[in-house]
Amino acid sequence: SLKTPVGSRFTNTDLQAKRVEAFLLARPEVQQVFGNGGGFGGGVRDRIEEDPDTRGLFDGPTEEGWRFSIVMVNFGGTVGIDKKKYADRATEMYAEAAESLRGLRVDDPPAELEGDLCSRRYEWVNHKGKEVKKIEPKDRFRGREGRSPDDGDGFVLAVAPDTIFNQEWHWA
Repeated sequence: SLKTPVGSRFTNTDLQAKRVEAFLLARPEVQQVFGNGGGFGGGVRDRIEEDPDTRGLFDGPTEEGWRFSIVMVNFGGTVGIDKKKYADRATEMYAEAAESLRGLRVDDPPAELEGDLCSRRYEWVNHKGKEVKKIEPKDRFRGREGRSPDDGDGFVLAVAPDTIFNQEWHWA
């Protein structure tokens, strides 16, 4: 299945929703849209589902047979694959993206993608009696880098293995 990340580069929820809607309507091959379940993500999803131009896409197959789901991912949520290694979903997705990059080539990446993926720091924390890896919080990254790691978050949503998302909420 094709996966498409929903970034949060815009601060206006309506503007971001219109941007995602235009993308979806122009690309009938898209089957899943992944978004950050925190921040603006839920509001963007709500606006897309409420819009008359896209509402029908969530009610089941259309005349053209097009149906897709929106997967809202809680970056602070429970680890999907390896609870013995990672403290949360964001850490797991960033680690899986690092592994995926060993076999991927990214053509024309956004200017800040490399910094988002390489500058985000990790620490070891005690989680239920075990030492696990935890990615630094966004606010700490923002304080150091002066921006949010939006491109990195979108990238890890796009390349993460589907098995990570088995327990996420799906709206379809």
